[in-house]
Amino acid sequence: MHRLLKRQLKRYLGIENSEEIPPHLQKFIKAIADAYEQSDADRLMLERSMELSSKELLEVNTQMRAAIPDLFLRLDRDGTILDYKPGHTNEDIYVPLIEPIGKYLQDFLPEEVAQKFELALDRLQKKQPIISLEHSLSIKEQQYYYEVRLLRLTNNQAIAIIRNITSRKQAEEALKEAKQQADAANIAKSRFLAKMSHELRTPLNAILGFSQLMTRDASLSNEQKDYLNIINRSGEHLLSLINDVLDLSKIEAGRTVLMENVFDLIELLNSISSMLQMKAATKGLKLLFNLDPELPRSVKTDEGKLRQVLINLLGNAIKFTEQGGVTLRVRQSPSSSITEPLFVTNEVIDNNKQQTINLTFEIGDSGRGIPPEEIEELFQAFVQSKMNRSTEEGTGLGLPISKQFVELMGGDISVHSIVDEGTTFIINIPVQLTSPEFIPKAIETKRAIALAPDQPSYRLLVVEDRPENSQLLSKLLISVGFEVRIAENGKEGVEIWEEWQPHFIWMDMEMPVMNGYEATKLIRKKEGEKRMREEEENISQLSLSPVPIVAITASAFEEDRNIVIAAGCNDFVRKPFKEAIVFDKIAQYSGVRYIYENLTENLTTDVESRQVRDRDLIGEQKQEIIKELQELPIAWVHSLYQAALEADTEIIKILLTEIEDSQLQIVQIFNNWAENFQVERIIEIVESVKSDRLPTVNKS
Repeated sequence: MHRLLKRQLKRYLGIENSEEIPPHLQKFIKAIADAYEQSDADRLMLERSMELSSKELLEVNTQMRAAIPDLFLRLDRDGTILDYKPGHTNEDIYVPLIEPIGKYLQDFLPEEVAQKFELALDRLQKKQPIISLEHSLSIKEQQYYYEVRLLRLTNNQAIAIIRNITSRKQAEEALKEAKQQADAANIAKSRFLAKMSHELRTPLNAILGFSQLMTRDASLSNEQKDYLNIINRSGEHLLSLINDVLDLSKIEAGRTVLMENVFDLIELLNSISSMLQMKAATKGLKLLFNLDPELPRSVKTDEGKLRQVLINLLGNAIKFTEQGGVTLRVRQSPSSSITEPLFVTNEVIDNNKQQTINLTFEIGDSGRGIPPEEIEELFQAFVQSKMNRSTEEGTGLGLPISKQFVELMGGDISVHSIVDEGTTFIINIPVQLTSPEFIPKAIETKRAIALAPDQPSYRLLVVEDRPENSQLLSKLLISVGFEVRIAENGKEGVEIWEEWQPHFIWMDMEMPVMNGYEATKLIRKKEGEKRMREEEENISQLSLSPVPIVAITASAFEEDRNIVIAAGCNDFVRKPFKEAIVFDKIAQYSGVRYIYENLTENLTTDVESRQVRDRDLIGEQKQEIIKELQELPIAWVHSLYQAALEADTEIIKILLTEIEDSQLQIVQIFNNWAENFQVERIIEIVESVKSDRLPTVNKS
């Protein structure tokens, strides 16, 4: 480089000898030559480094591509394959038989698939940097599915990553098919449920209905009335078992819905307490209701389901407890713990509107308990604890239904148990607080015995295909003074309606020839057509208002009420029905008035008569009982008197068991008073004992 520069400089200066070049120019030429040589060395070093980096990068790239399980293509924008790497799972399916590089996609793929790629490549270059698409290929009579992801590299090139998704598609299809089968099974279950509901409730309606009808006969003997009561109780028990099975079937079919309403929580607990106290007392158990003083009165949730859950759990606790007692504790959570028993009161508690709180219900008993290994099975259908299996009652459905109902209300249920010590079920549910004025007023139940005077003659049509049911309803209606006609199907019912113009129609919904839905729609259609004709003809005296139609159905589905109403019915009554509901519905929609039997007066008369008999009995034997009391130990009399002052009937009964057999008269009379909570009469008798025999007692 140095000599080359000197030669060029001599030629430029026109001299022949290098020594003639000025010294400063010779130094400049040498510096340039040295710099160039250094630069050339650096360039060579950089080239070697770049060559090494390219090899390493290529190695890394090769390893990365090998690690990718998907098929890899680098494509030109017209679909030319520039690079190709087969996928791990596609080698026997998506691999061309010839070398693909330099060929077109159209050479290997079906036309419709190649067109998908072309359109995607065009969109890729113009708009989107990444595109995903799916396609399928039929290879050797088998269908394969692929997912393609296209990524733009440059304006003219793209990368395609292709994954075999056949297994995923097959799983999705299997899942879809399984869902369709499950939906079909649920539809079949719902149909079966509707059929079984009708088949079970319809004959039970006749059994309970005729037994209610027979109780109207004043000539029945007491023994016959007892038989009827047994029939009614057995029928009600059978109905509860049927309802359990239907409830579980509705839950499994996804047909159970939440029916929220505003109600009086305190009144609900009172009614449950009254219902179960006698059941507990017959087993010698104490049933205590321990309530938080801050418990709200007016709340909103599904009252029916909450009632059913509490009755079921309390009933089970009583059934499987032999001694001790059962306690229901109710509190607002979070709230202070309850230390002293607090019985149900009617104190009104102000509530904040629209506020949601959590209520906790604890049902504890002193029964046999449940082993830990059986607790997980408690909420399975048709399963009972082995320790409680000696009891033949029940279906094993109560707890599964209770659990489903609690969860439907947005709550949870848990159980804690110790063998030979007892069991506690804990329920937590959210409720909405409401104002007390929103609580519906209780309807007083009365028994209609006749139509009130000064009323028109009421014509009622019963459309029912089952003779036993139509006969039951017609006899019940005729017994109070209605005119009744019967139709065996919907078609006949429409014909009688047109001819007879009844004031009210009871319409069964499931009938041959024409069902109740079709008949109701036809009646409503004809009513509308008739009114339109009258309006067009300017008839001043138009027809009466549309006839009230109330559906009678054995359906187990509460939501069927909406279907019935949509068909044109005014209301909905489910079989088996009570006679009071029948008369109330007629009064509600037709304005009819009744004469009612005064059951309250009869009950009061019976109680007063019994009390008179008791007073007469005591009048004859009072001195003898006092004499017997004087012969008993002073400590025992003191304990009896103190228990009576504290109204502790359980202690009174225990004390009476300590008396000798010779004192049976006191045992019978005092036990009777204790059973009827007439402790003031015990106090009166004991206080009649001479003061020198009666110790000083605490009346505070």
